[in-house]
Amino acid sequence: MKKFRLTICVLALTLFFCASVYAQPLPGSYDSHNGDFNAGTWSETLISGAEGAAGNLIASGATEYLFEGAVLYSVTPLGFFSGVTPYYEYSTLYKGGRLTLSNNSSADWYNSEDMEDAYLINLGDT
Repeated sequence: MKKFRLTICVLALTLFFCASVYAQPLPGSYDSHNGDFNAGTWSETLISGAEGAAGNLIASGATEYLFEGAVLYSVTPLGFFSGVTPYYEYSTLYKGGRLTLSNNSSADWYNSEDMEDAYLINLGDT
């Protein structure tokens, strides 16, 4: 009987620790345009003296995430204001930064196996 109890105890502990190892944000691609998360606010610190210039610091965030410390590396225009596209489009390349994903139920990457916590991702040159 003691061996049976020990076996059950070891099995329970193994399941507990294995479940917590896999706790992480749910993998996938998320888009604020599709309502996957709130885009929140965006800011650019003008280190180089002009908007959209290389070297500026970029930050954005909302309840679900915080992106900060990224350095704007390059900006390429993709489209211009016209009757078809009433906005400007750019492809931007950033270097570095830190992305913090909050694990709350309003985010599509919410993982119920984790507690209300945050996932911190340090980004290299991306």
